[in-house]
Amino acid sequence: MDFIEKIYTDPDYYNTVKNTILNMMKSGINKHDLDDCISDVYVVALKKSRELEKHPQIHGWLIHTARNISKRYIRRKMIEGMMFSESEDGVSIIPTNNDEEKRLYNELLDLLQKSLKRSEYKLFVLKFVEKCSNPEIASVIGIKVHSVESRITRLKNKIKDILRET
Repeated sequence: MDFIEKIYTDPDYYNTVKNTILNMMKSGINKHDLDDCISDVYVVALKKSRELEKHPQIHGWLIHTARNISKRYIRRKMIEGMMFSESEDGVSIIPTNNDEEKRLYNELLDLLQKSLKRSEYKLFVLKFVEKCSNPEIASVIGIKVHSVESRITRLKNKIKDILRET
C-alpha cells in the first residue's frame, strides 16, 4: 500500500479531511460536492506526495489543504450564485450572515478588483453587486445593450479562469 492510498483509506485521516470540509461549510454542502472537495484534497496530496510523506504533521497538512479547498468551493459557489441567479430584486449577494463567508466574499471582491481591468470590475459591480439590468448598464457605460451582453459573457469566462487559478 503506497502512502496516498494509506492516508485515503485510513479512517482517521479521511475523517479529518471530511470533518474539516463540513466545518467550513456552515451553510451546508451536498454529498456530491463534499465528495468532490474530499477528492480535490487527495489530488493535491497526490501531486505533493513526496513533500507530504516527509511532513511532520500530516493531519495539519490535510486540515490546511481541506480548508483551502473549502474556501475555493465557497468562492466558486458565491460567484455562480451571483452570475446565474434569476433574481433581479437587488437583494444582497452575500449568501448568509456567516462571518467566514462574509470574509471570503470580501476577499473575493479584493481578488477581482486586483485581477480585473477597471472597466471589467465596474461591469462586475453593476451587474452582480448592484444587480443592474443590461439596458441600465448600457446607459451608465454608454454602449449598446448587445455589447453589454457580450462583455458580461467575456467577464464571466475571465472570472471563472481567475477562480481556477486561485
